[in-house]
Amino acid sequence: MKSEGLKIHFKDRAISHIIPPTTELRGVILLILDKNGKVRYLNPWGGKKLGISLEDIRGKSWIANVVPKGHRSEARRLFSDLSGNNEKECRVTVPTISASGEIIFVLWHCTSMSPGDDDPLLVMATGMDVTELVNKEMELDRYRNMYDTLMDHTGTAVIMLDDNGRFTNVNRVFTKITQYTPEEIIGRPFIDIISPEDRSRMARYWAKRTSGKKGIPTTYRMEFIKKGGDAGIAEITVAVIPGTKVTIASARDLTEEVKMAEELRLSEEKYRALTEQSSTGIFIVQNGETIYINETLKNMLGHDKLEKFKTERMVHPGGLARANAMINEILRGECNEDTQTFTLFNSSGQLIHVEVDTRKISYGGREAIQVTVMDVTERKELEHRLRYSERLAVTGKFAAGIAHEINNPLQNISLLVGNIRKGIEDGKTESKLDELRNQTKRIEDIVGKIQTFSRRIDLHRTHVELGDMLKNVVGYYTNRLSGKVRMKLTLPKKPIEMLADGTQLEQAIMNIIDNSLDAMEGRGTIVIKAKVERGKPLVKLTIKDSGSGISTDTLPHVFEPFYSTKDTGAGMGLGLSICHGIIEAHNGSINIKSEIDKGTEVIVHLPLSPM
Repeated sequence: MKSEGLKIHFKDRAISHIIPPTTELRGVILLILDKNGKVRYLNPWGGKKLGISLEDIRGKSWIANVVPKGHRSEARRLFSDLSGNNEKECRVTVPTISASGEIIFVLWHCTSMSPGDDDPLLVMATGMDVTELVNKEMELDRYRNMYDTLMDHTGTAVIMLDDNGRFTNVNRVFTKITQYTPEEIIGRPFIDIISPEDRSRMARYWAKRTSGKKGIPTTYRMEFIKKGGDAGIAEITVAVIPGTKVTIASARDLTEEVKMAEELRLSEEKYRALTEQSSTGIFIVQNGETIYINETLKNMLGHDKLEKFKTERMVHPGGLARANAMINEILRGECNEDTQTFTLFNSSGQLIHVEVDTRKISYGGREAIQVTVMDVTERKELEHRLRYSERLAVTGKFAAGIAHEINNPLQNISLLVGNIRKGIEDGKTESKLDELRNQTKRIEDIVGKIQTFSRRIDLHRTHVELGDMLKNVVGYYTNRLSGKVRMKLTLPKKPIEMLADGTQLEQAIMNIIDNSLDAMEGRGTIVIKAKVERGKPLVKLTIKDSGSGISTDTLPHVFEPFYSTKDTGAGMGLGLSICHGIIEAHNGSINIKSEIDKGTEVIVHLPLSPM
């Protein structure tokens, strides 16, 4: 056989019976194999396409030389069926390796035949290059696999509906949620699984959406019916594929979520019912915000809105730092289970004593901190009475010291009386009687302090203007002080109105000033300042001296009764203890700051009159 252009002349008689000598074969690969699979003929166009000449491949196994290894077993099986007369013809796509190593996919149409009775069996195959088509099919398969993977692993139910509203595709999540298999659901109207209460709404949405109308919600909740008849809740997001009436939707099963939300709602209602009946104030902090305050706490503090609960306005300055530290812990989500006691102001400016506890709870399905506030004002009053009883016990304990203090002046009086008798003769009677009167006054002062300390402080409150009181006190001392001691008074422009026992409050202030004068030893400055605290129903009074100061060891004991650093006979140690009792009886606080050789500052906070 020799080739001249596209005309073929055959010397092989068997092949010439099959293919006319003048046949032109363009765009087709023509291959003829003998019963052993060896090449008898390959047309020139096919050889050129594959880069293989007939001379190179004639008499060689086509499958062994041209078909990739991974496909040879299947190719041999097909050839065996054809050459063994099991099959007369077949169509199969087989990858083929060209001379350059490129994989070409060929769609073969194979036929087994025998040109004559005496001719051997031949297999003729015509092939077309379908590489581009196969590549597109492979790409389509890849996208199909991606689509299937996305459908089955998206985490939500995905469905597709045709233009008649019937299911055409569903994923695994849908079958899990509804308990319908794809075979049971595909082809059925979607409306079949919608609850009767939602069917008309869902049908209306679908009809308007597929007709192109606007304003239809794309995400909404609906109730569906599972295969077993149970109801479920789903949140569904719907879209129509552009240019079609095909609907695609994703659905998230909310059944358990809605059930849990309802259980949480009922639990929260029970919790609120219990807290509203509680005699303890309760508020809840979640994610740094106060989200709930019960009526008891509102009534306790006299506020009915969250924004009115401000620490700076409600907490007494003596506990403000601790209160802010506790609140910062709560806002950070930390919970210190120690009970703390605070003094608060209610909306009327009255002081109440409370105990505060915190603990972590679950509220609305999330972690929160519950703060309980118990009013212990009455208990504090009982404790105050107990302290009064203890004072009496302390008075007895220190009776020996008191007797000693009284005994010394009495001895002096005894001596003076004796001297008076003699003095009548030497003319010094008047001066000795004056000294006798001074010693007697000293005894009266000592006894008075003991009586003040021992008895319960009963206040007789009247309207007092603190500025006028301080002016009178400063005026009293100014007229009696030497030029080496100065007093400075600073007052606000507006009057400072208070409900107080003016006599006892004045006594407390004078006791403080007396201590300052003793500490300065006749030389120095006392600065007295009074101002109303911004945003609080409080007045802050400071009395600062330039005296010798108080040591760190002594400072913790200054308010203890009968504790004194003065020389024997110079004081009983009751002055500051009496001051503390008077200030506390006015629902105030007193604190002292001091350093050796740097002076002392006494800080007093007192409540203003309610407006």
